[in-house]
Amino acid sequence: NDFKNNGNILNIIDLGAIPDGITDNTENFNKIINSGGLYFIPEGNFYISGTLFSSRSTKFIGENKKSLITFGSSVYITLNSGILDFDGITFNSFPGINGISPNQTCSIYIRNCDIYGNNEQPMITNVYNILIENVNMYRYSFFFNLTENVYMNNVYVLSYTSYNYNRITGSSIND
Repeated sequence: NDFKNNGNILNIIDLGAIPDGITDNTENFNKIINSGGLYFIPEGNFYISGTLFSSRSTKFIGENKKSLITFGSSVYITLNSGILDFDGITFNSFPGINGISPNQTCSIYIRNCDIYGNNEQPMITNVYNILIENVNMYRYSFFFNLTENVYMNNVYVLSYTSYNYNRITGSSIND
């Protein structure tokens, strides 16, 4: 099991996150991500204004898409190693993702999520394994660069014009 805290699911509110859509939760999310483990994001709007740095396997489980994460502009997620897994969450925008590990240990999973944007197309770069499954993207798409093993299944892009794929290997994209 890549996820620590002995399989216990911890509520991010109990760890200091505030779901009011205004309070900046960047510091709390960085502490959570760098502790690793399994975390529940309850209903509410969690605002993140700064870059997230992930170095441990962390899974966030939302409350049937009633859990909203709102990212500020120019926010990135930097993956050093491990898996960053989002399941059952609604996103107001989604940041670019940079993998910085030279040994192909960075993975991102986005499952059972909705992503709302304003015709944004952030880049996912140097990430070894990408799983995007059962995701609805509204006015939103991803740009993949220097990535491997991209798997997309049941992904719906509504009101967007195109995908860009640049140097993807070992990939499969299904409807």
